[in-house]
Amino acid sequence: MYSHGKPRAAGRIALHQTLHGYGDGHQLVASSLKLTREDESQLLVMSDLSGPSFRSGFDSYLTAYPLSGGDNYCIARTWFAPELPRPGCVWTHSILIPKDGLADIYDCASILRLFRRPKSTRDHTEYSLRLHLGPSDIEAVDASPRIAAEVLRHLYDTSQTVVLLSDTAQRYESLALKILSQQWPRQRMMFRFCTGALGVREDSTFDLIVAPEGSARRTGSESAAVLRPDELPDSHQGNLEDRWLHVALEDLLGTNSNSELRQFLWRFGSECPNGRSVYRALCEIQLAASQQSAGIEQVLSVVAHFFSSPGVSRRLKVDLFGAGGRYGSFPRGEAAVLAALTTHPAGECVPDEIASIGERASALVASDVSRAADIALVAARVGGKRARLFLDGFAGGIHGSSEVLEGLPVDLLFECLSRRPELATCPTAWRRRPEDQIAVAAYIAQRWVGGSIEGRSVVRAVLQASALLALPGVLVTFGKEGIAGVLAWIDEEPSEIISVPFELENTLREYRAAVVDLLEARRLEPRSLKLMTALLDPRSDDVRQLGASPWIGVATPRYRLADDQKEIRSMTFMLAVGLGLRGPGDRLLVRAAFPVVYEAARTDHLGDDVWAYLEPYLPWFVLTWDRCARLVRAVVQTTLARAWTPENFLEIFDTPEQFGRALDEASHSSEGRMFVSAIHESELDGSLSMSPKFSAELMRFRTGGTK
Repeated sequence: MYSHGKPRAAGRIALHQTLHGYGDGHQLVASSLKLTREDESQLLVMSDLSGPSFRSGFDSYLTAYPLSGGDNYCIARTWFAPELPRPGCVWTHSILIPKDGLADIYDCASILRLFRRPKSTRDHTEYSLRLHLGPSDIEAVDASPRIAAEVLRHLYDTSQTVVLLSDTAQRYESLALKILSQQWPRQRMMFRFCTGALGVREDSTFDLIVAPEGSARRTGSESAAVLRPDELPDSHQGNLEDRWLHVALEDLLGTNSNSELRQFLWRFGSECPNGRSVYRALCEIQLAASQQSAGIEQVLSVVAHFFSSPGVSRRLKVDLFGAGGRYGSFPRGEAAVLAALTTHPAGECVPDEIASIGERASALVASDVSRAADIALVAARVGGKRARLFLDGFAGGIHGSSEVLEGLPVDLLFECLSRRPELATCPTAWRRRPEDQIAVAAYIAQRWVGGSIEGRSVVRAVLQASALLALPGVLVTFGKEGIAGVLAWIDEEPSEIISVPFELENTLREYRAAVVDLLEARRLEPRSLKLMTALLDPRSDDVRQLGASPWIGVATPRYRLADDQKEIRSMTFMLAVGLGLRGPGDRLLVRAAFPVVYEAARTDHLGDDVWAYLEPYLPWFVLTWDRCARLVRAVVQTTLARAWTPENFLEIFDTPEQFGRALDEASHSSEGRMFVSAIHESELDGSLSMSPKFSAELMRFRTGGTK
């Protein structure tokens, strides 16, 4: 058989034979096999004279037809037998080719050498033996191209019986056999011809018959196409509508049994139930597919014209348009095939499972993302089932290659987000023009379904892409979870110096309530905690409700804000919380913040707006302009009120000057003087260690000296 459209090597093919002749009427004389009753009856009828009487020039003719049992194909030669006792007697030698053996015969004309006319009416032993057919050369057709072309055109462009008028049976034997040879095995099993039709055989309908002039009305010609050789038109080779005919004729008249057309016919004709009806279609498709100038869309249009139903000619459609098919192996061919199947109306002729639009679109993203994006844009415009499948696959492919998102037009990005909302968690989706950033945020707000994507991850992607203009729209969609994402992103940075864009700070201020909720739930890490000390107001009720303990994580010098004024604001916040809220962590906050705030006040770097944070938590002092004095008084009074130890008190100050002012402030009350004495005694007994400068400051105070 043909493997992928190529004939297998021909060896010796085993055949059977029968002989019919006269013996008390027309009957089976010899046979090399046991025939079924059905086949025996058919052979008996078909081997008899093909008409009511003998005609000159038709003393020998061929008849070819399938046996009704379905296992054998018969090619028979009939001879007029005047030597037999009854007028109109014939000998018919029938060669029975097994169904599977048809594919092994390149040139059916090779059968001719097996025919033997009986030499006597008695000894027919040789017809009871099996025959063997060996390889043979391909012979050319002796019919004129003009006649052959017309026979092909009528045979394959109509469903009629083609009647070719002739004055002899043998003139067109080679043409009939060549037509049979060109056909693929399944079509051969259905093809019927007779080169000596002398009348109507009511039990058989032929595809092609050769008949003598004047016998057309006796050959069923009412429904036949009768061809008279002398009246046939010139060749159709120049007519564009008959280009298929030119290709078919060239193959028919040649001697190459393995031509491109023959391979194509044998490979794809076998799946068609009626070969005559698809022969022209296959020629047209092969012609289009073999021309370099024909684009995939043209070939697809031809296929759709002849095989519009998706369930028809599946093997052909797989070969041309399936994954790994013929066109897919060309440079950028896979992209061209997918574009045609997705956007061309003719693509509907290829069934979904062969087109595999989604899977192939996903793969194309990995191999040729630019072309995949071009197809996706067209698909988004044309719409339809195939377009949706392509866009689904395109979005799926991008999910595995998120860097592709950055170059996508915003409209195509929307198509991807509608199918894969999680793509919004990729920073590359947000790296685009400012107006597009805003548009993407608005699109997500319209399409978002609760729980379909994690707000924190989307916000993180926005921030990683520095798409700050999109952030307000995203936070409108995701609310507190979005704010959690902002703060988580801040915490992910490894640097101990904290700097965030001004726009981000404003956003956090706008969502202060959400931030406070997260603080209450203890969902902030040190970096974001530190930043919030520069943004929140310690006087607000919701911040006061939190107490001092949430801020313990930043009561160390590890993290610092890059902007000095924001750092002072942060320390002022912590000092205000430590002074104003009694409880766990208050002392740590005072110890961390006091030195910085004091120095800012001393050097006049403490702005009025920031000083206002502290005002409610500071004791009255007659010299309101001396902010340092008020700060010292607040620390001393807080220490005494909360019973902090001398060691705790000493830890608050960074410089002897700060410490000395605190000692002076403590001396204004009996409780304070007792506390200072306790500090002195602790130093003397060694339970309190202090630097020499602090020790000198304490001694100055004790002796009543001045600095």
